[in-house]
Amino acid sequence: MERISFESYIRSFEVFGQYSEEYGYQLEHLLALEDNLKEGFSILDIGAGTGFFVRDFLDRCKIEASHYTAVEPSIDHVNKLKKNLNGFSLELDVYNTIFTPETVLDRKFDLIIMSHSLYWFLPNPEPFILNALNFLKNDGRVVMYLQTPYTASHILNLLFDKKLPKNRAPSHEINSWTIMDLLDRNDINYKISNLPGTFQANDIFKKKNQKMLDEVISFFFAVEARSLDKKTRSRAEEAMKMLSYKQGDDLKLNMEVGAITIY
Repeated sequence: MERISFESYIRSFEVFGQYSEEYGYQLEHLLALEDNLKEGFSILDIGAGTGFFVRDFLDRCKIEASHYTAVEPSIDHVNKLKKNLNGFSLELDVYNTIFTPETVLDRKFDLIIMSHSLYWFLPNPEPFILNALNFLKNDGRVVMYLQTPYTASHILNLLFDKKLPKNRAPSHEINSWTIMDLLDRNDINYKISNLPGTFQANDIFKKKNQKMLDEVISFFFAVEARSLDKKTRSRAEEAMKMLSYKQGDDLKLNMEVGAITIY
């Protein structure tokens, strides 16, 4: 069984993103924090992706930011990020690299965002998060978005735990409980909000879209779906169908988001 490559993960993420219905809820949650921000605030975005999330936040935020630092390992995402933030009056620093427990930055920030990047903080997210907190101003906020234990992706990984290789990256076994437990161990104050999140599954189970379904399976399992044996691949599809539910005419998978705010 072949672990997913970073390039394949980026491709499968793009397929997943086309059908994901969670970012609107995340955006409203992040905008609710603007009362805690001051004019000219600074942002550190760890695992910034293509920058569309922070672009939409900056576009709607009533308070103007002055500085944005992004840490993003995908060069393709970095290029898209720069285009997405073109037109904002920001001091911009973009690092095409991974964030590690040893990462050093030359400033502190009012707002630190980690949106679905914690699955890469392996083998233990604790030193990564503690290092990120080194770059937070005393009155700043950290916001982390990741799956709850009740999501389809987490349940699928539990169902197939004995079949899948260990030490996969990213790890969808990391969830909001994982992060809350480590914050509790370190006496770090936080608030948790569970936000709605779904994956629109109407198209992926159509016979003509088997390649698309393989991309989603690869995304959830962090292995190449084509490397699964026939029985495991068939059971993965069956499990995804059984985890799906009807909402009107739509077929959906639960992708509830845990929004953790450190203050």
